[in-house]
Amino acid sequence: MVALVEALQTHPKANLCCIIVDNYQAKGITKAQEFGLPTHVVERSKYANKTDFEQKIMCHLKNYHIHLILLAGFMQLLSADFIQHYPHVLNIHPSLLPKYPGLNTHQRALDDNERQVGATVHWVNEEMDAGKIIDQCKIDVEVNDTAYSLAERLLPKEHQLYKDVIFNVLEDYNL
Repeated sequence: MVALVEALQTHPKANLCCIIVDNYQAKGITKAQEFGLPTHVVERSKYANKTDFEQKIMCHLKNYHIHLILLAGFMQLLSADFIQHYPHVLNIHPSLLPKYPGLNTHQRALDDNERQVGATVHWVNEEMDAGKIIDQCKIDVEVNDTAYSLAERLLPKEHQLYKDVIFNVLEDYNL
């Protein structure tokens, strides 16, 4: 989230409206507040069902003129109804989709003896990590890599990839 906020501050068309997190203990809350961004916490466990959870998120979003939603570490699937209401939702995922959707991507890649791992930015749909792929970045797996070392080495490339895709989307879709 911090990398996204810092990157978006450099783009003339970007107007970051708010931060919504799904975890009261998210480290990004304090950082978002330091940036002066309105911050809303909507914890899934507090709602009886997914519909109520998403309605609460949309209740917060309706206060802003939203053109693009950027997900980062948001571990919930969004419904088709949500996506229909907000069709421009991007996500970054730490694998070379369509391989390894979901969690533990680097360990799964290591277990399969992959030679490369990477990250994917994709449009969000109601399925897990299955939206249209926009772009990817890759790094080679080294002999002594662990899931942790892969994640650590990939992170700067993920940040750059997401920034580049967001800037392109802002231009291409005139958002």
